[in-house]
Amino acid sequence: MQPNPPKRKSSASQAARQLRGVEDPWSPAVWLVLALVIEQSSHGYEISQRYQRRFGSFVSMSVPRVYAALDRLRRLTGIGSQSE
Repeated sequence: MQPNPPKRKSSASQAARQLRGVEDPWSPAVWLVLALVIEQSSHGYEISQRYQRRFGSFVSMSVPRVYAALDRLRRLTGIGSQSE
């Protein structure tokens, strides 16, 4: 009798991230937020409201996730960084 294979505890997307070593920094949500920033620079809450109006029926995203996408854009590209 052969031993049972170990049960998988992670989803396919988690496995893909493990294979890449890091989470994809350019997720679809980040691209959509970037499009809104390029269209019109504004504060995070306003971007979140525009996101809900424009893309909410296709890909819903909470306000904290919009802020997370903005933070990721700042880290990756410097968008929104202000120098004194």
